[in-house]
Amino acid sequence: KYSVGDSDIEIKMEQSYKKVRVMVKSIGPFVKEENKEKIFEKFFRDESAKTFSKEGLGVGLWIGQQILQAHDSRISYFKDQYETRPIGLNIFQFELPTE
Repeated sequence: KYSVGDSDIEIKMEQSYKKVRVMVKSIGPFVKEENKEKIFEKFFRDESAKTFSKEGLGVGLWIGQQILQAHDSRISYFKDQYETRPIGLNIFQFELPTE
C-alpha cells in the first residue's frame, strides 16, 4: 500500500545461531523522524502515509509488533538519514527465535 508503483519489495532472511533476522525493504514515503516509534502504536499513521494512501487504519504495524512482542522481539524502522527527498528506501527489521 505504501510502496511506489512498479517497485519491488525485497524480503531478506538470515539465519544465525537460534535466530532468524527478517528485513523488508521497499521504496515509499519516509516516516518523519519524530514518528519512528509512533508508527507501531495502534491507529497511528504518519502524515506521509496519509498523503500517499488514503486507505489504512494504522493497525498493521501495531499487530506485527504485538505478535513479535509475544516472541520477545520487536520490529525496527530504518531509513537513510541523509536522504532529503520525501520518498526513498524504507527498511523494517526484526528477529525471531528458531527454537
